[in-house]
Amino acid sequence: MDKKEDKCSFYQIYGKTPDYSKHLRHFGEAGIVPLKADDHLKAKLDDRATAYIFVGYARKAARNIYRLLNARTNMVSVTRDVY
Repeated sequence: MDKKEDKCSFYQIYGKTPDYSKHLRHFGEAGIVPLKADDHLKAKLDDRATAYIFVGYARKAARNIYRLLNARTNMVSVTRDVY
């Protein structure tokens, strides 16, 4: 077996291993989740988002779906909209 066959296609094209740090989140990282559209704002200065803590990725779901912990309520939420 040739050495080139052992490497992934990214390495064969660019000559280096891929960098996954741009695509993965760190556990315990803070995230901001905007409020849903059905949660109407009562006043102009009301909160428009909630702070969460990243605890993992959702199982058996499409990619980029995150599990987030709300520290105030201790509830885990599953969402795709995280900033």
